[in-house]
Amino acid sequence: MPLVTAVCFGLAAVAKHPVDGFPAMAVGLAGIGAGLALANLFTVASAYPVEKRGGTPMPRAATGHNGEAVGSQIITLLGVGLAVTPVILAAVFTRTDPAVIWMPVLAVCAAAYGLALAWGGVRGAASVAEKKLPELAQIAIQSNL
Repeated sequence: MPLVTAVCFGLAAVAKHPVDGFPAMAVGLAGIGAGLALANLFTVASAYPVEKRGGTPMPRAATGHNGEAVGSQIITLLGVGLAVTPVILAAVFTRTDPAVIWMPVLAVCAAAYGLALAWGGVRGAASVAEKKLPELAQIAIQSNL
C-alpha cells in the first residue's frame, strides 16, 4: 500500500493537483481489497493446473489452460473496476464539502470497504473450497512444479 500511495500522490503532483492524491489513495485502498477478494474467489472457483517453465520463476498455466488464466484475469480487472465504483462516486460527490472533513473520512471508509471486500473474498473462497476439495486436490496433483 505504501507504493500505491506514493504513486497516487506522485501522479497528482505531476498533474499539478497534489490534493487529488487523497481520493486516488482511497480508490487504491478499495482496489487492493477488491483485487484480493476476487483473486481468492477465482483461485478456488476457477482452478487450473500450473507448471513451472524454464526462464521464469513464476508458474504458468499448464498447456491447454491458458484461456482459463486469461479469462479469470480479465474478469478480475473488470470486477475490481466495478467494486471500486462506490468509492469513486463518493470521492466525486463529496468534493463540495470542506477538504479537511471529506479527505480523512473518504480514506478511512475506503480502507474499511477494501478490508471488508478482502475479508468477504476469503470467506467466500473458503465456502467454495469446502465443497470442491476433491476437485482441487486433483488439480494440484496435475500441476508440475
